[in-house]
Amino acid sequence: MEGMFGLMVILVPTAVVVGLFWALRGFQKRRWRTWEIVGERLGMVRRRQGRWKPDALVGHLDGVALVVDTFSSHDGMMVQSYTRVTGVAPDLPEQMRVGKRGRLGALWGWALPGQEVPVGETGFEEGVRVTGPEDHLLAVLDAPSRSRVQARIHDHGALVQQGQAQILMNGVVRDGARLHASLLAVRDLARDLALSPPRVPRALAHNAHSDPEAEVRVRNLEALLTHHPDHPVLANALQGALEDSCPAMRLLGASHPRTSEPVGTGGLGEAVLLELLSHPVIEVQRLAARALGEVGSLEAVVSLQALAQGSRGTEPVRQEALQAIRALQGRLGADRPGALAIQEGSSEEEGALSLSEASSGGAKRPTRPNKT
Repeated sequence: MEGMFGLMVILVPTAVVVGLFWALRGFQKRRWRTWEIVGERLGMVRRRQGRWKPDALVGHLDGVALVVDTFSSHDGMMVQSYTRVTGVAPDLPEQMRVGKRGRLGALWGWALPGQEVPVGETGFEEGVRVTGPEDHLLAVLDAPSRSRVQARIHDHGALVQQGQAQILMNGVVRDGARLHASLLAVRDLARDLALSPPRVPRALAHNAHSDPEAEVRVRNLEALLTHHPDHPVLANALQGALEDSCPAMRLLGASHPRTSEPVGTGGLGEAVLLELLSHPVIEVQRLAARALGEVGSLEAVVSLQALAQGSRGTEPVRQEALQAIRALQGRLGADRPGALAIQEGSSEEEGALSLSEASSGGAKRPTRPNKT
């Protein structure tokens, strides 16, 4: 009897272990059958990775290298399994980070390091945080891409880091439809955010001209001016900015020397700046006056004089106009004896012009107004 009991003590645990082993093998076989069916649809195959590392599903889809694998995270006595879908596309910058705002990324120690890049669309920025190369990010995040990227990040939990688009799911995924959707989301996210460096300036110019969001157009033109000031597309981008409905875009275009070269008595850019002197937003008036001081001709002095003699309610604009006249005269050599100069004195006289021995001043680089 005692021998029988001892045998049972040995056989029962063994049977349990064997049963668990075969159950696990059954789960793995069913899972891999599902994975292989999905892989066959997308041209992916199973890759053996050795005795101690789980096999992976790998392949290429529309130029994106895709990998599906599993891994476990140990937290004390708890073990959590995950399914990871990864996509790598050429020209996806290593420094780029794109993910849901507020995501901690504790599993990978990923917290979107680096300076955040404002895109210019409030709705997008409220849900998505991006860091990395400014010109590349603005170039790839046009209106359709912003919509798709935001949907994949929020609907699938996708993110981009270290040159890879990724989706991480709890457990070992056995749902073929879910796995298929995740693979397509990772592929599309990688494709949307990848762009070869030579194509970046043209994409910035395109966005500066056609994006429906005014602030996005401004951000793209600023990036083009900052990162690619000598690229051939800049000239057309600046000309297009002169006709933009956004005053900040017109200011950017008109304040650049390329659009201020003389055409008759003044440049096309100067004509736009003179028009903006009458804009209902005071900040636009002030920045237009400042830009005229930097790129305008002496023809602009008359309009600036009228602004300088305005009411006390627009004191910042009046002072900017006075400074612009000084800068303009100094820049064009009008500060010689006998040239026009600004009268200093009472509020009624200040800003008027008179013959004087000299006048001088300096100009500041114009900045854009807040979005209106």
